[in-house]
Amino acid sequence: MKKVISLLFTLLLVLTVAVGCRQNEKSTEISENETVADKTTENTTNNNDTTVNNANNDETMKNTTNNNESKDSKNNEQNTDMFAVPQETDDYRIENSSDPEKVQTLEQHTDSKMFGMDGYLIEGEETKEGEYAAGSSFFIYAKDKKALLIKGIIYLDENYLIFLEEVNKGTPQSQEILSITVKKPFKGQFVKFEDGTDMRNITLLDKEVGLERVTGGEFQQADLNNNTIDIIPPGSTTATTYIIDGVTPESLEWLQKGEKIEYMRGIKNNTVYAVRSAGK
Repeated sequence: MKKVISLLFTLLLVLTVAVGCRQNEKSTEISENETVADKTTENTTNNNDTTVNNANNDETMKNTTNNNESKDSKNNEQNTDMFAVPQETDDYRIENSSDPEKVQTLEQHTDSKMFGMDGYLIEGEETKEGEYAAGSSFFIYAKDKKALLIKGIIYLDENYLIFLEEVNKGTPQSQEILSITVKKPFKGQFVKFEDGTDMRNITLLDKEVGLERVTGGEFQQADLNNNTIDIIPPGSTTATTYIIDGVTPESLEWLQKGEKIEYMRGIKNNTVYAVRSAGK
């Protein structure tokens, strides 16, 4: 009997140990599974957070880019409203001619040097013959009762190329006088109309013929068929016949014989380039 009880006790002990080990294994498995699940959940959450953050960042960058593009587009649109080309770039700046003070300054600048001549002047530091430093300016003048549209300004191979269109006075985006300040030195310039015609270089003409503004002359007559005008110069009693170049018929039609006038003439070539009543 003792042997049977001892055997049963031994068997029960074995069963108890076996059951205990089995429970420990399940507990360990559950614990490990819970840990893996927790880690998986944590990683998934972190990944989701990262994805959300990345998405938010992408959206923010997209919105910022769109906003910047919108602003740039708006600025460019505003930038070309006045002149049909950007008012300022890395190569040049067009002075704001809608500012009354700027207009007055330009007119005074023009009037102190010349009047009535269409073409362009270059002002600035001439580093060599015909070559100018950065900061120099082009002053461009339309014909009487006409205006100019800027079609393009290009800096290429140390030259400035300015393309213009002649339009009627009052045409949107057109100007009668243009002032363009350049930001780079240049060795040459080409100021042309769209059809390829060169605009008159008044600066070069002045060097060649010596332009002079004369006040107090006396108008006698004009012969448009022969492109001549008779004027009694100041201090003289006899008329001098001049060739006229670029003088519009409109500027002559209201002049009366004996009327006091002022005119632009070439000292070396006896040519008159502009005429107007001295009372204007």
